[in-house]
Amino acid sequence: MAVWQGTAPIVDRRDLAADYFLLTVDCPPIAAAAQPGQFANLLVAGRDLCLRRPISFYGVDGGRVSMMIGVHGAGTAWLRERAVGEPLDLLGPLGGRGLSLTPGARRVALIGGGVGIPPLHFLATRRPADGPEMLAFVGARSAERLLGLEAFTALGVRTIASTDDGSAGFHGTAVAALAEVLATESIDQILACGPTPMMRAAAELAAARGIACQVCLEARMACGVGACLSCVVETTTDGWRRYQRVCTEGPVFDGDQILWAGLSPLCAV
Repeated sequence: MAVWQGTAPIVDRRDLAADYFLLTVDCPPIAAAAQPGQFANLLVAGRDLCLRRPISFYGVDGGRVSMMIGVHGAGTAWLRERAVGEPLDLLGPLGGRGLSLTPGARRVALIGGGVGIPPLHFLATRRPADGPEMLAFVGARSAERLLGLEAFTALGVRTIASTDDGSAGFHGTAVAALAEVLATESIDQILACGPTPMMRAAAELAAARGIACQVCLEARMACGVGACLSCVVETTTDGWRRYQRVCTEGPVFDGDQILWAGLSPLCAV
């Protein structure tokens, strides 16, 4: 995979729910190679801002690449202040393994929340005409923080909202909403991206039901290209434990590969 680095102009910027916004850049080299689950490392500027910020792809339209960003720290706050016409310095696409559909799967559950929405949305835009039915389980703490509902629906994805406080949709987590659907319907594959507890719950539900599961991890990264080892996670395969890098071996892993007990939530960027 060829990785491109350079500057690309911002061509669109839209505020979304709560502290989230959508940034679109005109970058044909990255647009041509980007896959669902992959990301770009964005250069930020300002006091004490040294590291690039890893941002996953929300979608591609021609030579344009869209990224949904949540404001969680100084770096993402700086990105929110960028205006249409300004150049952004990008490195990407990064990531070795992206999201993929299990051959023969007829019904696939997408489980996401917050900045976990973009990889799932990107995958939904790539669903082939004869591809599986998709159900998107979108979770948030409250109604005003729900993201992506209309976008999934516009793609023909059956969408089920859930909120922790019951202010919209199912009262409870997105994984609990999926468990309720599984009581009457079959699911062949689960794809999850979002907060670590949500992905862990999705992976455990999948394992208990014998359902194939992929999780798209996030991690704090210094380089994004596998050199610094700051994003390693402990995994197990065929009884062997080993550390793998989210930025190169991931960011997508099988749900039963991750040793969840040792995985910490992503810190603010």
